[in-house]
Amino acid sequence: MVPRRLGMVDLDSGELLEGGVPVWVGAKVRSPYGRRWMAMNQDFLLEFAARKDVHGEVLKVFVYLNGRLDFDNLIQVSQVEIAQALEMDRQNVHRAMKKLEDLGVILRGPKAGRSSSWKLNPNAGWKGKVRDLGPALDRQRTHPAE
Repeated sequence: MVPRRLGMVDLDSGELLEGGVPVWVGAKVRSPYGRRWMAMNQDFLLEFAARKDVHGEVLKVFVYLNGRLDFDNLIQVSQVEIAQALEMDRQNVHRAMKKLEDLGVILRGPKAGRSSSWKLNPNAGWKGKVRDLGPALDRQRTHPAE
């Protein structure tokens, strides 16, 4: 077999470019969802769906919160806004949020002014850079209330 010599040619001038190493870099593939994507833990979903104490409005609020999920699992939405969007009583939204918090599905996030924020437990799902998921899971293991 004859060894191959690779090189580059300037397509405008036809000049053979010597030296260096040709490198092909393909175009980055963009998600068809843009920033509107997230990854879910299927084991969590199966366990959560099978719970006898999770149904109706709790599931509805859970799905809505996932639709509002931002990077690093932050959820900034008021219970009043959730109630309006889902056409639910505010008290029922509060009860559903409390249930999700008690189950550890959502965690209290940082205060944003007078409003509370939430975080989706990274064991349930993740929205963010994949490299940040491991540290988020480690923090959840060592500090479950955060």
